[in-house]
Amino acid sequence: NREAYASTPLPTSLQPISVDSAARVEEVARWGRGLLNSVAWSPDGSTLAVGSSLGAYLYEAETLEAITLLYVGGGVGPVAFSADGQLMAMALSKGLVQLWSVVDGTLLQIVEGVGSNVAVTFSPAGQLLLAWMSQGDTAPLLWRDGVMMPLRLPHDAEIGGVIVPLDDASAGRGTIVAPTAVALSPDGRYVAVGLSDGNIHLWQVSDGGYVTTIATELVRVEQMVFSPNGRLLAVTSADPGVWVWQVADGALLHRLDEGLRLPLSLAFSPDGRTLAAVGNQVASFYGVDSGALVRTIEIPADMGPVIASASATLSFSPRAAFSPDGQSLALGPAVGPLTLLQMEAGLLRRSEPAFT
Repeated sequence: NREAYASTPLPTSLQPISVDSAARVEEVARWGRGLLNSVAWSPDGSTLAVGSSLGAYLYEAETLEAITLLYVGGGVGPVAFSADGQLMAMALSKGLVQLWSVVDGTLLQIVEGVGSNVAVTFSPAGQLLLAWMSQGDTAPLLWRDGVMMPLRLPHDAEIGGVIVPLDDASAGRGTIVAPTAVALSPDGRYVAVGLSDGNIHLWQVSDGGYVTTIATELVRVEQMVFSPNGRLLAVTSADPGVWVWQVADGALLHRLDEGLRLPLSLAFSPDGRTLAAVGNQVASFYGVDSGALVRTIEIPADMGPVIASASATLSFSPRAAFSPDGQSLALGPAVGPLTLLQMEAGLLRRSEPAFT
C-alpha cells in the first residue's frame, strides 16, 4: 500500500548488486504476503495457520488479524496442528518439514530429505506423522517418531516410475506412472498414495502393512482427503466430479457432480457428515451418507479460485478447512484475501491485506 511504500527507508548510497556485494544484500521491506498455499485450524478454533510462499502466517480466527509470520524464506505447503494446539508442523518446498512451538514461536525440529507430494499430520497421541512419494521413487516413505520406513505392495511390486499391477507382477508387465497425491488420515491410521493412472494404494501407519488398491479408472488422482474417522476417502481428478470411496473395501460410495465448478478443494466437516467442495466462485455442500447436494453458497468473483495448491515441489495442499465446531469454513485463494464463510448465515469475512 502507499503508506508502506512511503515509510520504507532507502539506503543512503545506492550501489549495483554484483558478485562481490551479493552477500551484503539485506531486506529493507516486504509488500504483500506471498501466494496462499494451504489453511488449517488450531484444535480450539482460535487460530488459523496459512502456508504461503513466504512462510506460515498465524491469524486470530475471530478477527482475521495476523498474529505473526513464521518466516522460512521459501514456500510452505501443508500445515498441521498437534491435538493440544501447542505444536505446528509445516512442509517446505525445499524438502524439509519443520516443527514449531505455537506458544513461543521457536523452531523445535527439522526433518530433512523429505520429497514432494508430502502429507503432514499428528496422530491423536501427538506423534508427528509424515508420508511422501516423489517422482522416480519406487515406494512411498512413512516417517514416524524419527523412524523412516518404505511402504510396499505385495510381491515388492514397484509403484513409482513403473507400476506393476498385482495380477501382472509375475508376468513382468507394467505401465509408466507417477505419484500425484499423498494423504494421511486424521486418525493416524492410514496412508494413501494416488497415481497418474488413477489408482490409489492404501497402507496402515501402525506397521506399514498394505491394505488395498482402489482401481478408480480415473484419468488421474489430483487431491485426496480422508474423513475424520478415516473410513472414507474423497478424491478429485482431471475428470469432472468428486468421488468418495470406502477405505475398508475400496468400494465407491458416491460420485458427486451436481453444483460443482472446477477447480476444487475438498474438506470434510468435523463430524464427518458433510463434504464441502469449493470451486470457482461456489462452495457446494453434500451429505456424506446420501451423497445429495444440500446447499450451495456463491463466492464473490474478486476472491479468485479456491483450488488445491500444487507445484513441482509441493503436494496438493487444501485451501478449504472447516473450523473444529463446523460452523465456519476457511477459504484461501492463491491470490486474494483469506476468507471465513460462516455456515449458518452464509456470511463472508475477509483478511486484509490479501495474499498476492
